[in-house]
Order: sequence, then C-alpha cells, then structure tokens
Amino acid sequence: MKHHIFLLHEGEKLTSMEERAYDSEDRLQALLANYPELLGGDQMDETYPRRWLLVEREISIPGDESGAGRWHLDHLFIDQDGVPTLVEVKRATDTRIRREVVGQMLDYAANGVRYWPIEHIMEQFEHTCVARKRDSTEELGAFLAGSQEPEKFWGTVKENLRNGNVRMLFVADQIPEELKRIVEFLNEQMDPAEVLAVEIKQFAEGSTQALVPKVIGQTSEATARKQVLSGRRWDEPSFFEVLKAGHTGEVGTAKRLLTWFQEYPTVEVRWGRGSTAGSFIPMLFTAGQKNQLCAVWTNGTVELYLQWMVQKPPFSDPEAYEQLRQHAEKLLNKKVTDDMMQKRPNIRLTEVASEASFARLTDFFGWLIGRINQTEEKQ
Repeated sequence: MKHHIFLLHEGEKLTSMEERAYDSEDRLQALLANYPELLGGDQMDETYPRRWLLVEREISIPGDESGAGRWHLDHLFIDQDGVPTLVEVKRATDTRIRREVVGQMLDYAANGVRYWPIEHIMEQFEHTCVARKRDSTEELGAFLAGSQEPEKFWGTVKENLRNGNVRMLFVADQIPEELKRIVEFLNEQMDPAEVLAVEIKQFAEGSTQALVPKVIGQTSEATARKQVLSGRRWDEPSFFEVLKAGHTGEVGTAKRLLTWFQEYPTVEVRWGRGSTAGSFIPMLFTAGQKNQLCAVWTNGTVELYLQWMVQKPPFSDPEAYEQLRQHAEKLLNKKVTDDMMQKRPNIRLTEVASEASFARLTDFFGWLIGRINQTEEKQ
C-alpha cells in the first residue's frame, strides 16, 4: 500500500506526494554521501544532534592483519565525537535486508574494529576529498568548527575503534519487522556499540521530492544506558570552567547570552554531552516540533543551526526561508548563500562582545523565536 504526505503552501494550496521506491540502491547511497543529515542525527540525539564526516563510500575492510580488503562497506562516516559510523544500504525489495544483512554488518564491525589502522581511515578521507574536489583540511575544519584540533579528533577516532565504540546503521526505504526486532535486541545488548536502523522514505510529485528519515531501534532502556556512556553530561559550572581555561575573555559574553536565553519565556536551555567539547543549546518547544536555535561552545563560538532550521516549518517554505537568509546576512554582515544555509556558520563570542554587536545577535534570535511562534499560532 502506497502512502502519501501533503504539502500545504502559504496560499492554502495542498499538494499530495506519493511514496515511491528509489530507482536504485546506488541512488540512495549517493544521497547519503551528499546529505548525511538524512541519517536522522537530530532524532538520535535531540539535544546534541549527530553530525557525520564522510570517510569513504565502498571502503574496504580487511579480514586479517595483512590489511588486504575482504569486504566493502557502503559508507563509513565519523560523528563529531569521533565515533565511527558504519552504514549498510539496502532497498526493501532486496530479501537480504531481513537477516543476511545483520551477519554482514557484524562481520564488518568486528573486523573493522580489529584491523582498520587509523592511518588507513585518514588516507581514505583524503582520497574522498580529492575525488570530490574538496580540500581535506578545510573539510575537516568546517566539520570540527573549532571544537578541537584535528590531531585530537583522529586520536579519539582511534580510541573509539580500539574500544569497540562504533555505530552500525542499517538504511533502507523500508525497514521490515524482522530487522526492527533484531536491531532493538542488539542495541539493548551491545555495549558500547550502538545498532540502529534508518528508514528513509521517498515521496514525489512531478520533479519535487521529499525524503523522510525515521530512526528505529532506540528503545527507552537502550537510550538511557547509552546516554550515560556516550560522553560527559555538561552543566553550567563545568562549561564555564573549561571556557575560562581557554577563552577567559569570552566568559562574560557567554554568561550574558546564557542569561538572555534562560530569561526568554518560551526557551529551554539544555546542556550537551560532548566527550571533549562542552556546549549549551537553547531550544524552543512548540506544539508541533522542537527547534534548536544554536549551540554555544567551550571553544568560544556560537554555532547557528541554520541547517536544522531550514528543514522545518516555517523555514522550509520559500518565503520564510528567504526571510531567514536575509536576517542571517544582517547578523553575519556578509552574503549568505544557499550552500551556507545548509551549514552551521560560527560566530566567535569576541565578535559579539560590544553592546551593538550583542544586541544584533539577540535581535536575530528574538526575530527567529517570534517567527516560529507566529507560525505556531496560525496552526
């Protein structure tokens, strides 16, 4: 049975989009490589959304110490905490997705953890950047956003591999019930590894497509236990202790901004769980959704969550999207391209220390909150 989703435009025009199968498995793989956010990082951790750095598609996995490739994994990503994320993609029409893919993934993880040298992973990341005509230093720098030095990041990846702290993701356009049960069982039993499935349904009408990710396997028991293991829980004292140690001159601005968010009636401030970098995340909750406004980091930066904003109402609508882009340009004092709207631009706290610049920052967030609440009131 085919399902539908409906797009309601500003002019009250309703468009029906029908669920469609992907043309090929390669099409879904390519989408993941280009848009890793389809893996549902905000569903895996709403306070500290998972982000991924693509190491390689079709990366080889050795079966012994010789290093010779025995298998090929569809994708290897690494999240912002240095956790290797193994992704295997299948379409629902592939009967292997029910059981065979599980044994396949466990083979990949067991041998990757044991036989992947960190140097090989770094080399494959370099090769991927060359193939995509990107500078690897800039790519990694943009991903880390100043939260830590590259050498420390790769060291964390190595440590996670050694400890078996990896994430295994089964991705398909439809996850069958048999696989759901296996994933939930494995995710509750495995420690510290995480096992999840991501269902990414495709809906289309004409040339317009909508991709809808759904993360499967996060039972309440598994989630509670893995949250404890995933990294330290930051709080106000620990955040400012680390910020003061490395960025003394930015403590005052960070405290002003924290107070501004805490005193805003509809905003709730949550603390991150990064293993090395601390953060606080102001969140706006409406009846229909949660909205992450930004993250303020112990490296002295404010990270604007434009990437997450444009995926949800009201900013998924072209008119509101353009309004957001214009306000972002005013705040950042530079042209904001569509490419930047799909990222998380940073502002150093030193740049908003003056009264005028701090007011410009809070004016941006005030407008943002008001625009979201305005949409909620109309519904």
